[in-house]
Amino acid sequence: MMNKNRGGTPQAKLSGKGRPLRRSLRDARPIGKTQQHIEKKQTTRPRRRNTAADFEKGLNSITDVAKSPKKRGIYRFKKLLKYSFLLTVFVGVVMAGYIGFKIFTFAQDVIVDRGDGALGLSGDIDPSQLKGEGDGRVNVLLVGIGGDGHEGANLSDVIMTVSIDPTNNTAAMLSIPRDLYLTIPGYYSTRINAAYALGEQDPDTTGAEVLTETVEGILDIDLHYFVQIDFQGFIEVIDRLGGVEVDVQEYLRDPFIEETFGGGYSGPFEVFPGIQQMDGPTALQYARSRKTTSDFDRARRQQIVLKAVKDKALSLGTFSNPLKIGDMLDSLGRNVKTNIQISEMLRMLEIAQTINNDTVRSEVLDNSAGGFLAAQNISGASVLVPRGGLNNFSEIQKYVKGDLFADGFITSENAAISVLNATNTPGLATELGEELEELGYNVVEIGNATLEAVPETTILYDNSLGVLPYTTSLLEKRLDIIARGKAPEVGQTGVNDIVIVIGADYIDD
Repeated sequence: MMNKNRGGTPQAKLSGKGRPLRRSLRDARPIGKTQQHIEKKQTTRPRRRNTAADFEKGLNSITDVAKSPKKRGIYRFKKLLKYSFLLTVFVGVVMAGYIGFKIFTFAQDVIVDRGDGALGLSGDIDPSQLKGEGDGRVNVLLVGIGGDGHEGANLSDVIMTVSIDPTNNTAAMLSIPRDLYLTIPGYYSTRINAAYALGEQDPDTTGAEVLTETVEGILDIDLHYFVQIDFQGFIEVIDRLGGVEVDVQEYLRDPFIEETFGGGYSGPFEVFPGIQQMDGPTALQYARSRKTTSDFDRARRQQIVLKAVKDKALSLGTFSNPLKIGDMLDSLGRNVKTNIQISEMLRMLEIAQTINNDTVRSEVLDNSAGGFLAAQNISGASVLVPRGGLNNFSEIQKYVKGDLFADGFITSENAAISVLNATNTPGLATELGEELEELGYNVVEIGNATLEAVPETTILYDNSLGVLPYTTSLLEKRLDIIARGKAPEVGQTGVNDIVIVIGADYIDD
């Protein structure tokens, strides 16, 4: 309700305190209408703001978690789990980087060349990939030298070939005595332990190349890789492993070497039979001693120590500890040279884990009654030569390729083979049969073929019809012919897995 002043102008009604009462047009509307209008607007455009009550409610919920022992435990556990996971990832990344750096440094210091590569490391091998018998094996030449600071630093104290058969998960070791006398390719006749030193003195080659070529000539096999280690490297590797347990076969007493390598003479070196825990210096002396026994005995002890190192190195505690791996790579980097690449080392490690020491054959070339060497005096020097004469290694080669390092595929398939002569020239089946036996083939029948006419070419029958693919493929390559299906009635039995019928072309060849 409005008042008028004396001039007739409307004037706002004053409140009890003298202030005008401010009422908008909206205030002047009926209450009911205003409420309807508000409800309508809330329905079409909902809007809600957080209030102090909402904040207090959220604060109370956090307080409840903190006050409740059960909820507080779950909260802390989840938090701990989260941080533990992040810490684990961080440590894993750091350790991976550490090992990666060590491997990179190791490769720079240790890998001095690239080996020929071994097909046996590639996993599944197709028969067509094999070039010849033994191509599926992995052959490594191990060389041990005195190293810097030792008399005759580059003379070889250890010359050992390790051949791995990935097909049958087996391996074999063959040690060559240092006193073997022969002609070093490209040089002159001397003991084999001088071959490495000759190569190291020659600016046009290396010790590893000269010794590798020399041993390949003795054994008539391809040596895919070499590993050279000196005395100090041998000691450090074993010490980094925490020592090794060596199965000592016989009591050993040697008054001619110091009790501990590098420690000066303080009494005879002595080891008792049984399982003995050895540190690096002790293991080295055990592997070096020979004056109270023989060079052959020393080679056998070296093989025993190598098996002990393999067992310890492949144990869970070694390769699950990054610091041990780093320490070992450091020691190897200073005292080892090889042409094995990192990826090849890892593959060899994988294969080695499948090989039981009980299945590993260990042999030494010696001059025993059944050995392949004989003692001889040449120019006043006591040396060893092959039984067949100087540089005649045919007996050794037959033994190595047909027995000790026999082809894994041939031994695995063990195909029964017949060799039959269809010509009028006697002795051909015997000649070929013996040749195949020397390569590890299972020749069960040697005789004459019962054919009316002499075939112009030698025939290879595969009676297994593809069940023995590796043996068949290797024979195809050796005889340079393609296998046929089942054989007709050509022999005395005619039921063996594979039948070879010698034809006229064999005489010409």
